[in-house]
Amino acid sequence: MAEAAPDLLFNQAADAHRHGDLATAEKLCREIVAANPNHLRALFALATIESDRGNYLAAEAYAARIVAIDTTNAEVHNLRGLALAALGRLPEAAESFARAAALMRDPAPALYNRGNILFDLGRLEEALDAYDAALASEPDHPVTHINRGNVLRELHRPQEALAAYDRALALDPTYADAYNNRGIALQALDRAAESLASFDRTIALNPHHADAFYNRGIALGRLRRTSEALESHKRALALDPGHADAASEACMLSAISCDWRDFARQTADLTARLRAGQRVAPLAVLSLMDDPASQARAAIAAARAFDRIAASAPKSRPRRAQLRIAYLSADFGNHVVGHTLVELFERTDRAQFELWGVSLGAAPDSAIRRRLIASFDRFVDAARWSDAAAAAFLRDNEIDVAVDIMGHTQGSRAGIFARRAAPLQVNYFGYPGTTGANFVDYIVGDRIALPETLWPHIVEKVVHLPDTYLATAAPALDPVAPSRGALGLPEAGFVFCDFNASHKITPAIFAIWMRLLTQIEGSVLWLYAGDTAQANLRREAQAHAVNPTRLIFAPPVERKAHLARLGAADLFLDTTPYNAHNTASEALAAGLPLVTVTGRSFAARVAASVLSAAGVPELATPSLEDYAQLALALARDPARLASLRSRIIAQRGTCALFDGERYRRHLATAYRMMWERHARGDAPESFVVPALS
Repeated sequence: MAEAAPDLLFNQAADAHRHGDLATAEKLCREIVAANPNHLRALFALATIESDRGNYLAAEAYAARIVAIDTTNAEVHNLRGLALAALGRLPEAAESFARAAALMRDPAPALYNRGNILFDLGRLEEALDAYDAALASEPDHPVTHINRGNVLRELHRPQEALAAYDRALALDPTYADAYNNRGIALQALDRAAESLASFDRTIALNPHHADAFYNRGIALGRLRRTSEALESHKRALALDPGHADAASEACMLSAISCDWRDFARQTADLTARLRAGQRVAPLAVLSLMDDPASQARAAIAAARAFDRIAASAPKSRPRRAQLRIAYLSADFGNHVVGHTLVELFERTDRAQFELWGVSLGAAPDSAIRRRLIASFDRFVDAARWSDAAAAAFLRDNEIDVAVDIMGHTQGSRAGIFARRAAPLQVNYFGYPGTTGANFVDYIVGDRIALPETLWPHIVEKVVHLPDTYLATAAPALDPVAPSRGALGLPEAGFVFCDFNASHKITPAIFAIWMRLLTQIEGSVLWLYAGDTAQANLRREAQAHAVNPTRLIFAPPVERKAHLARLGAADLFLDTTPYNAHNTASEALAAGLPLVTVTGRSFAARVAASVLSAAGVPELATPSLEDYAQLALALARDPARLASLRSRIIAQRGTCALFDGERYRRHLATAYRMMWERHARGDAPESFVVPALS
């Protein structure tokens, strides 16, 4: 080949490439490289051609050959970074983009690419630095501002994220995604009405924006505009049938509003999505399906999202007299978690344990919030900390056991535990199911709520507490119930009640309740539900030939008043597949008998555990039909029911359910047994805590 031939061939190849004739361009470049293996322009052209084709393995190989010859070509480093990113080799891609940026006169594109990769790696602070550097070079690039806002949002800095989105919109007021992300930041700032306006603006700019309809549904739900929220999620699904998050939310909103007209299809759809490998909200599956395998599948899929940031456990430390335990929750306030656990925290043996409270959610000042803060040896508000910062804080302060009270409930922060905040990490109390996470070592249960038959569906190792795993607040002593008339109840007649959240009510259980109303003349059903659910339940009652006025809805009241009013009811009818948990304990604390069904999954077995610890295990039935028969028999036998009520009240002072000291000692033993295994260098293993004699 003549000396000028390679350049001539390359010019021909470049012309073919410009005209989209990749085959000719590739053929000519291969001829050049065959004759001259170090022809950099031909190698770069081949790398570009393979990248255009989506053959990133070949593109990266060509780029690597160029880098081996010449390390100073910025465009090659950038192209190699893109290929490495497409191949999933993200750390190498980040390094390639860093090299490209160092060599470029205008490094903004490479820095932008590096920021994207670092974001995907969960290296958020570095991603923020990369975007800041890109903006220093190219300050008017709206997409960089948006991505910078996304990083700030992940770092739990929503006010700064909002400013970044506003800057992007100042540069391009027609940018629909910027309005969508702006709305998400406003939601994080608890500015739901403003977030709704931002999502509406997104939709005005792009009526086919499925994520905006989904996010709009979330905002409407927080504004308690349930029917509109449900319709927004359905619109998201119409635009994107694969939108699993919208499917989960639509199903949960239908459950919350007791709108069962599409219930069977929605639950079947969630099951199909799970089987297809889509991520479905674990809480929706736990609430609506008594299927331990499906619950585990949903939780494992959710936990897998944190694989990219999973860290190894901190190194073991010398033993201390006190174990340092940190409880993490977004519900340290006027919430069932706060009211139920505060006494446990207050009375924990400080000779054995030093307790830290880590608040993950903004909670307004209240008496219970102040009491919770005082119950810990140290309390920190980490609501605006990033997951990485919170995990580093706990590691730096040598926390021995980090306790997750959230699981997959709203406000959870699994990213903290994925980064290994402590040598031992425990799923406790707040979520009756597996987290699905291999970075959570133990789950606390008991022989009834979490029997060995369920262990194959639990990722964590199982710790069985004696009696019941469920901590219980001290019962009110003989609360005096207001008169039935004052509560809107008939003075005469039998009062069935259910004070579970409305999403726990299913068509099957409601049908039994309606049958009971028809069988017990003059009876009523006393419920707790929002306005939309009330209207739908009245409609369903009518469909069962029951006068809707026989459904009486209780308004929300403070916990003390609620405990007092429970005494006005005759019998609590539990739900399934998501039982009453703390609600069951409250009923028994008020002396109110409760009938339940013992289901298959953890969430469906808790009430049976509670009843056993209260000394009335016979109130847990094995099937819906047995449940219906027992409820009917009790309603028809006032003497038997009165005897049962007297027995529950008499046993409150002696039963295991309300023996706080016994429970605290069992839980303390559990933590000690976990730590002793760890200190010996043994892997976590399931075990049973011995009962106090």
